[in-house]
Amino acid sequence: MDLTVINCGEERCTPGHSYGPAVRKGYLFHYIISGSGVFFAGGRRHALHAGQGFLIYPGQVTTYTADAEHPWHYVWLGFRGEEAAALIAAVMSAALLARTKNWAGPPQRNVVCLLMGSFFSRSSLAKI
Repeated sequence: MDLTVINCGEERCTPGHSYGPAVRKGYLFHYIISGSGVFFAGGRRHALHAGQGFLIYPGQVTTYTADAEHPWHYVWLGFRGEEAAALIAAVMSAALLARTKNWAGPPQRNVVCLLMGSFFSRSSLAKI
């Protein structure tokens, strides 16, 4: 299996904290726990808040900035490998299905659970 965690973590951003423009070598998924901010990718601006997330693709130029009054607190998971694209496709398909079913909790939280659960069930870290 070729699926590797590059990094993961949590950050409570200071007001106005910004990262980018930057290009990543792997996928990087952020899930916003609280607060809000703006994510820029592909020439588009996305205002995001708690319960939402964003996925950065390899080679994509992005910038993200925490709100000046209510900065975001997020967790992230960076990963790469030959199976990464298939994992993303499977999770996104499941996320679309989640929107048509009435799952408990926000659909975005379910996407995070699906992504994390699917990743760790496929990785060697699940055996530790």
